[in-house]
Amino acid sequence: LQPQSAFPGWPLPNWNFGISAGTQATANAAVPVLLKIPAARRWISVEPLLEGVDLEKAGALVWDMEGDSSVPGGSRHFLRDNGIDNVVIGGESGSNFRPMEINWAQAIASDCNAAGVKVWMKQTSGNPPLKDLDDFPIDLRVREWCS
Repeated sequence: LQPQSAFPGWPLPNWNFGISAGTQATANAAVPVLLKIPAARRWISVEPLLEGVDLEKAGALVWDMEGDSSVPGGSRHFLRDNGIDNVVIGGESGSNFRPMEINWAQAIASDCNAAGVKVWMKQTSGNPPLKDLDDFPIDLRVREWCS
């Protein structure tokens, strides 16, 4: 890929780029590559979610600080996105599905919410998987996408 400055108007406003990362190892390898690609929007599909995936550890979310750290209580740490706009979460379906633990999805959604990253909870694992938002725990009843 050429640097952004080589092409005026690059990246095009409708150019979205995403990766799939259902394991920590895949996220650790793919997120840094994704962050280097010029795109109007970047997203991560954490599916099929096969284990707990820490998006901060993968580099998609970062801790930041604001305020005056020299004054007690004068600063706060917060989680923010590192160039990621959306995260899709989903379990594996079909007769040979591998189970997804709901707390893995909840941890990802919680971190994304804290960082201001939009979340789309697609489905749980199963045969058939749960896809109806009303069947999810309350904190996973979310389907947001940036425009």
